[in-house]
Amino acid sequence: TDELNRRMGSFSDLQQTYMLSYGMLVHSRHSAKKLFQTVSAGATFKFSKQDLYDTGASGWGLDFGALAKFRRNISAGIKLQNAITPKLQYETAADTFPRFVTVGAAAGFLGNSRTVASDLEKAIGVEQRLRWSLGVEGILWKVAKLRGGFDLKNKEFTFGLGYVFGRHEIDYAAS
Repeated sequence: TDELNRRMGSFSDLQQTYMLSYGMLVHSRHSAKKLFQTVSAGATFKFSKQDLYDTGASGWGLDFGALAKFRRNISAGIKLQNAITPKLQYETAADTFPRFVTVGAAAGFLGNSRTVASDLEKAIGVEQRLRWSLGVEGILWKVAKLRGGFDLKNKEFTFGLGYVFGRHEIDYAAS
């Protein structure tokens, strides 16, 4: 629009990220005397792209994470998001994704069919306050997952759905 709010034309802005994750059990001890019952690690490869008006850019990145499960259905984890940062290179400028470190903890209830979790996130190399989030998740009929959360810094709700089949899972999340 122009300064008088008259329509002058239109353009589109499409931002997409595709992710593929893999995780594996690194260590398992089910002894009552051991601190950890299991330790798992994983990585997420991501490909991001943006098409704005008549130009576009794309880049790839990598996240890493680890999760320790303790006795009494307690777990704690750490994630390094954008350990390898996606960089979108345009003709005259570039966008580089910031790195984040996240630490969190969760507790399972009712035979681990309900979970309450909380995490803290901080950007690395960028002045930013800690971001604190809370969430809950429940499993229905041993195959359907429902989850919801709240980001206290951004005052934003999130929700998600999941389908569990054997040791595999497909998830969708939105905010």
